[in-house]
Amino acid sequence: MKGKIFRGFLLVAAVSVLAVSILLCLVYYLAISGAARAELKEQAAGLRNLERGSLPAAQLAGARLTLIGPDGTVLYDNEREAAALDNHGDRPEVRDAFAVGAGERVRFSLTQGEETYYYAVRLSDGAVLRLAKTSRQIAAVFTGALPAAATAAVCTAVLAYVLAGRLTRRVIAPLNSAAADGGAAAVYDEIAPFVRTIARQREHIAEQLAQLQARTETMDAIMGNMEEGLILLNKTGGIVLANRSALTLFGASGDMRGRNFLELARDLPLPALARAALAGEGGEGELRRENAVWRVYCRPAAGGGAMILLLDITAQAGTEKLRREFTANVSHELRTPLTNISGYAEMLAGGQVSPADTVVFAGRIHTEAARLIALIEDMLLLSSLDENGKAGLTGREEVEMGEIAAEVVAALAPGAAAASVSLRAEGGGLVTGKRSLLYEMLYNLVDNGIKYNRPGGEVEVSVTARAQEVEIAVRDTGVGIPPEQRERIFERFYRLEPSRSLKTGGTGLGLSIVKHVAAVHGGDVLATSVTGGGSAVVVTLPGATSGAD
Repeated sequence: MKGKIFRGFLLVAAVSVLAVSILLCLVYYLAISGAARAELKEQAAGLRNLERGSLPAAQLAGARLTLIGPDGTVLYDNEREAAALDNHGDRPEVRDAFAVGAGERVRFSLTQGEETYYYAVRLSDGAVLRLAKTSRQIAAVFTGALPAAATAAVCTAVLAYVLAGRLTRRVIAPLNSAAADGGAAAVYDEIAPFVRTIARQREHIAEQLAQLQARTETMDAIMGNMEEGLILLNKTGGIVLANRSALTLFGASGDMRGRNFLELARDLPLPALARAALAGEGGEGELRRENAVWRVYCRPAAGGGAMILLLDITAQAGTEKLRREFTANVSHELRTPLTNISGYAEMLAGGQVSPADTVVFAGRIHTEAARLIALIEDMLLLSSLDENGKAGLTGREEVEMGEIAAEVVAALAPGAAAASVSLRAEGGGLVTGKRSLLYEMLYNLVDNGIKYNRPGGEVEVSVTARAQEVEIAVRDTGVGIPPEQRERIFERFYRLEPSRSLKTGGTGLGLSIVKHVAAVHGGDVLATSVTGGGSAVVVTLPGATSGAD
């Protein structure tokens, strides 16, 4: 716009200068022409009364004088020989002079490029006196004035250029101000409505930009902190957006926008799901990477494209696996004693047992029933610990673990003696917790130490109080734990030696209970062992002075 206005001003100035120059030249030309005609008439009036013999001596200041007889013959010419000239009786100005006493004409010579003014007057003797003046003298005047005129034109053009630039800036300044700051500067009355409209539009645009910026920041914050992976694709499968979780999942770095989806992920079934979503058909699938499991949801996006959502279901998958294993294990553990009880009862009910064996079968039924009760109680305890966690630690108190260790050793001493295993407890330390659970935890550890020991072996319980914690270690001299099984011994129903557990009546839940009791008290459990050289399970709990809850 600025260039157009500037060029318009400059064009107007140039046209104005040209028009004025032409007008002045025309006026000047007409003035000179008029002066030349008046001069010729005056000269003719002065020469009318001269004798013919005096004509050659007349001073005519560049005019041509010709004397023509009544028959048109040239009698005298001050520039050429009269005898060489043809008859001038047919000249228009001469005919007018013969007819009315005076005549004038202007003729232009195309060959010589000159304009000549003729004035003829009839003399008293019937002859005609004609004066002529060509435009060469007038052109000489213009030629003389040309340098000054050209200089003036150049100066005028430069001045017009400068003034056009300044005027353009002054005209554009309010518009620029309106565009820059919404019309804070003074403006012309004619453009005030336009400036106000721009100001309102600027405010509206600023509000929309602020809202868009806020939404963008909110969206970036949400998507950047999402644990779920989110990928948006355009119609051609190019990546429009991929959040941090998605990039981390596929090991990508940098900006993936504009890249094809297959450059980010080729894991099955993602390509097929993405193509189906781009075609307008949603789908779901499962993606497994190392130890992680992701649920994939692909949906068509409005206006074309697709959205891919990846949910980490590793924990749910693990829980589901544990649930299936737990169901299978519980079914197996319950089926065996129930089958035994059913068989013994069936034999007793059918009278197939002699009176002497009735007591034996009744004892076996009692033993299997006791095993079922112990299994159910352990499962109920684990369920309570899973469901309530620390919230289930009602009735907490300061507990001396040394006393509990002594009580457990005393309770298990008959069984240990029967297995030819010696028991020993030492040390002490205060913890805050639920006494019954802590007793159950230590009971299971010592009981396992007896069951998996060898005749003549030993189980040692040591309680050591440290600055902020109490360490309870149960060491035995039994068969030990193979390295590949040390992480699994705390799983539910996992048995190091299934045959031994069945023989000793174990439920397979003892160490799982130990781990859960330690966890709800804010502690942890570590098992160490040398295969064939015994094992040690160390439980570390917060001390009573550390504010454990």
